[in-house]
Amino acid sequence: MENKPDIMVVAQYDLAMILLQKGIKNVLPINLGGSVSFEDLNVTMVQAKHTSSYGEIEGTPIYAGAASGYIFDFDNDYTVYHSGDTALMYDMKLIQDVYNPEIAILSSSGHFTMGPKEAAYAVKHLLEVQYVIPSHTFPSKKSATSPETLDQLLNAFPVVAYMIDRDKDLKELLNDYPQTEVVTMGYGEEREFKK
Repeated sequence: MENKPDIMVVAQYDLAMILLQKGIKNVLPINLGGSVSFEDLNVTMVQAKHTSSYGEIEGTPIYAGAASGYIFDFDNDYTVYHSGDTALMYDMKLIQDVYNPEIAILSSSGHFTMGPKEAAYAVKHLLEVQYVIPSHTFPSKKSATSPETLDQLLNAFPVVAYMIDRDKDLKELLNDYPQTEVVTMGYGEEREFKK
């Protein structure tokens, strides 16, 4: 993995402090409701319902602050809501009302986050997005870019098996909902959305 120490890391306050203590230099802390602006982008941290820890694979996990999602408001372009890892929450309606996202990246694996049923409910009743991209799911051996890597992951973390192909479940649950297109993406795949 290539190390790029000059890249800015925008992180929730508690996690930002941990990263600074670990020697990461270019960290910008923000907190729930806070925003940071760049050239053509405003990023706002919004609430999520999930655990938040750091260092689980190194030893005892350290509390890393409140779980969060982000609103990416691009100038003259789409506004994107990334739920982060979260359970279904009525706050998604507030996020829609305040930020008006047109694209949502929603966790939907159903084991550590909300599942396809809850994500479909969010799309139909809480959000008014044109596109939804399922996240926190894993590919099957058939669709994995590296079946060997998937095997290694499954050997190390067998619980991943519960999160395979859940993006397809969300797509199926929203087949009868033409207002929102489900965009399933593979690892490393890119998609451009034209407004």
